Amino acid sequence: MLVESFPAAQLRAWGLSHTGYAGRDQRAARRIILDGLTHRIGISHAQTGLLLDHPDALDAVLAAFGAIAASTDGPPAVAPPDGLISVMDGLMAV
Repeated sequence: MLVESFPAAQLRAWGLSHTGYAGRDQRAARRIILDGLTHRIGISHAQTGLLLDHPDALDAVLAAFGAIAASTDGPPAVAPPDGLISVMDGLMAV
């Protein structure tokens, strides 16, 4: 199964800020997102620094939750030709 995960869609599904966090100067926006995530998933102090400094790292973490959702729910019987984007509805503690 090939899964496309859209980090901004994942943030939106969780009710977190989902725009304007990827720019080099958007560390404060990423801090708000991480504040919304850290009480739901385990993120160490070192990982927090990495995610604040590198928006691509934050996107990678968020994309993993789309993959979890897709693997848990399984592929639909019929999908549109351009595919689907997978997002997780709730947050789980890991």
